[in-house]
Amino acid sequence: MGRGASHTYLALKDAPLSPRRATGHGLRGRKREYLEADKTLMAFDEARKLARRAAGRGDSDTAAEIEDFAWRMVRASDPVTLSYAEQVLGVSNPTVRDWVRAGILEDFEGSPQRVGLESLARTRDIVRELREAGQNRDLMAAVMSRLEWEELQEDDRFRESVKQMKRGERA
Repeated sequence: MGRGASHTYLALKDAPLSPRRATGHGLRGRKREYLEADKTLMAFDEARKLARRAAGRGDSDTAAEIEDFAWRMVRASDPVTLSYAEQVLGVSNPTVRDWVRAGILEDFEGSPQRVGLESLARTRDIVRELREAGQNRDLMAAVMSRLEWEELQEDDRFRESVKQMKRGERA
């Protein structure tokens, strides 16, 4: 995990959410932003867990609605600082900047520079999966490949082409 990660999502993942936690420590400015982003990511993860549960029970319509809600929630959230992204992803600041330049993380220009929470959540999930599979090197290339593959799978023409190949209609 990145430096100084005591107030990031990863550290608060299992902590109860209470309003006093934010004010009791006198959190201001950036730390308060971190807490808000942490809460959003925790709610996002819980919503996605509920979606998986609904899908496991065969309720695909409800699962799709909950999944869509989860993504709308992070999409509507304020962008986060690069230092927050660094801590959530467990990578260095130069790596986060490289990922912004590569388009992996959505750039919101300004000072300090920020990235979209939606792109951070998507990247975090991919990085987690890669690390669980034992991959800790060349993460940028692996994340980029995964994002490109996910985008390709969303393409209707690609899906139809795959179906045609499975039916033997295309070589």
